[in-house]
Amino acid sequence: MNNEFLLCNFKIAQKLSADIVAGANLDELIAKCDGGHVKKVLAFLRNHKGAQVLLKRFTLPVANAYVEAIVRGSIHLPKGVRLTNAHLQQAALSALFYPLRQTVGSCFATAPAIYIQNEQKENLLIDLHDLMMLCQLKRTFAGREYVVPISPTWGKRKSDHPLLRVWEYTLASFSDYKEEFCQWNLYKNLGLHPKEKGGIGELLYTALQAKLDMANEETAQCHHNYLRAVDEARACQVLLRQSDTYRKARMRRAELEARAYHARACRDLCDEAQSYAEGLSNLFSFLIEQYTEQFQKHFCEIFDPDIVGEKSALYEDSPAGFRLIYKHSRDNPLAWSPIYSLEEYACALKQFFIAVEPLLIDTYEWKEGAKVLQEMTTLILHYLQSEKFLSFATKNQIPWSYISGGNMHRLLQCYYCIEGEITEEKKRVKSPLDLLIFLLDLMKALPYCVTKRFEEDDSSALLMYSPVHAFLFKPGLRPFIEGWLDKGFTYTWVRDNVILPGQLAYEERPLSREDQTKIGSALLGKDFSPHEGVITPPRFHALLLENNPHRREEIDTLLFNTLPRPQPLIFADTNWLNYCFAFAVNPATLELDLYRYDPLTKRGVPMTIWEGEWDNMWGVLTHPEDIGGNHISQLSLKINKV
Repeated sequence: MNNEFLLCNFKIAQKLSADIVAGANLDELIAKCDGGHVKKVLAFLRNHKGAQVLLKRFTLPVANAYVEAIVRGSIHLPKGVRLTNAHLQQAALSALFYPLRQTVGSCFATAPAIYIQNEQKENLLIDLHDLMMLCQLKRTFAGREYVVPISPTWGKRKSDHPLLRVWEYTLASFSDYKEEFCQWNLYKNLGLHPKEKGGIGELLYTALQAKLDMANEETAQCHHNYLRAVDEARACQVLLRQSDTYRKARMRRAELEARAYHARACRDLCDEAQSYAEGLSNLFSFLIEQYTEQFQKHFCEIFDPDIVGEKSALYEDSPAGFRLIYKHSRDNPLAWSPIYSLEEYACALKQFFIAVEPLLIDTYEWKEGAKVLQEMTTLILHYLQSEKFLSFATKNQIPWSYISGGNMHRLLQCYYCIEGEITEEKKRVKSPLDLLIFLLDLMKALPYCVTKRFEEDDSSALLMYSPVHAFLFKPGLRPFIEGWLDKGFTYTWVRDNVILPGQLAYEERPLSREDQTKIGSALLGKDFSPHEGVITPPRFHALLLENNPHRREEIDTLLFNTLPRPQPLIFADTNWLNYCFAFAVNPATLELDLYRYDPLTKRGVPMTIWEGEWDNMWGVLTHPEDIGGNHISQLSLKINKV
C-alpha cells in the first residue's frame, strides 16, 4: 500500500512536469486539480515571477554522468534518449510535485526539507540547480565556508524520486557541521593530544621532546664553551696589560685576537643551538594547530543513508549515519573520495600528511626546521602503517563512519546562514494532555503576524521536535485551529471538545460477549475466551493484556480501530508516508493519548514507543522569519540581478 501510494505520486509528478515543459496551460491544470500539494505547486509556477526564470537556468551541460543518471531516473528517461534542457527542467519540476516523505533515519533533515519544498520552492529550485551544475551545496557565514558534496546515493527504491532524495540527503550533511575540529569523529580517532596513548599527538610529542632534550644539552654545552672562551680571552687581556716588552705585547695581542674570535664563534654556536632548541620547543604546538586547521580543509563528514544503526521499532527514526570524505586537496566534490575501510582510511591519512608537508614548511617561521618537519612527516607515515596506530584508531569506533542523531537546529543555522540562536518555545512535557495544552497556549500567545498564515492556509507549518523526532506542526488544521482561536480557558476547550466526547463514546459502547469474541479472535484466534458479561473497553483491554503482556501496542491499536470513536484531533505531519500526529482518547485508559494516524484509512496507532519521552523537552520553532529568507548562492545572486 505504501509503495503503491508513493509510486502513484511519482507518476503524477512525472506527468505534470512533462505537460508543463511541453507548454500546458497552468490555469487549466489548476482548474482540473482537486487541491493539496499539487495545486500549491501549480499556483507557485503561475504566480511566482522568478519561477520561470529559475527553470530556464536548468541547461546543459550537467556536472557529470552521476547527475545525468539522477536526472534520467527522476523522469524515467531511457539511456538511448539524448538528454536535453527540457529534461533537466522536467526533472526539477517533478521534484516540486513529488511530495517528499521520510524513508530512513533523517527526520532532522526530512522535516526541514518538506518545509522548504512546501513553503520555499524557490530555495528548492536553487539547490537543485547547484546540485546539477556544481555537485555541491555551499554556505558562507561567520567568516567560514561550509561545502557539502552531492550525496553519492539516493536509496534506489522504485518509489523514490532520485533528484529529490539526493537533495534531501545532501541537505542532511549540513546538520553535522562543526565549528571546532575537536568535535569531529575523525579528531577523536587521531589522538592529537600528547597524553592520548597510542595517538599521533603522543608520537610527535615523544619524538620532538627527545630532540629537544638533545638540543638543550647541546645548548648547555655550547654556553659552557662560550663562558670558558670568554674567560680565556679575559685572561689573555690581563696578560697583555702586564707585558713588559714590545715583543711580548705583540704576541699576546695576537693570542687575544684568536681567543676573542674563538669566543665569538662559541657565542654564535650557542645562539644557533638556543635558536634550534626554541624552534623545536614551538614545533609541536605549531604542528597540532596546523594539522587541526588542514584536516578541516582536506576532510569532511557527510550524511550517508546506507549507514544504519540499531533499528528501533519505527525504522524511520533509526539513528542516522555519517561518512568521512577525503577531498584530495581539491575544491571539486567530484574528485572527493568517501572512505569505506581501514585501508582507505590509512591511505587517505598518508596522502593528507604528504600533501600538507610543503605548506607547513612554507608557513613555519623557523626555516631551519624544514628538515625536522620532513622527519616528523616520515615518522607519521611509518606509524600510520603500524598495528599500534590501527588498533588505536579503531578502539572506540571506526573513524570513517559513525552513527548520530543528527541536529535540526544546526542544519537550519548552516543552511540559512544564521549566526545566532533560532527562536523557539520549548517545554518539559509530562503527558499527551500537557503537550496539547502547551501547543494551544503557544498559538494563543504568538503575534497575529505569525498566526495569520495558518488561518489562511491550513497546510502551512512550523518546525517542531520531540526528544527523538523532528516533524511539522500544522496549527491551521481543523478542528485544532478552533482550540487556539477560542477565547476561553484552554483546558476547558480540550476537556469539552476532545476528552469528554471520546470518553463518552467508549462509555456508551460497553462490549458484549459477542463483541469480545469478535475482537479477541482477531487478535488471538480460537484461543480467546471472552468474559461472561458486558464489560467496558478498559476492562476488556486489561483482559487481553493479562495473557499477552508483550502485545500491548497491537492490542491498543486493535481496540482504537475497532471501536467507534470521535475523529482524532490532527495537529502535525509525521514525515512518515501517510501518517499525521493526532490526539485522541485511548479506549484502554479513557485518557488522552498521542497517535500516528492515517486520515485516508482512518486507522491509528498509539505512540507507545514514545512513552519514555514524556517528562522531556519538546519544542516549536516559532519565528518563521528566522528561516524565511533565500540563501545566498551563485544562482540566486544572478537571478537578483535580472
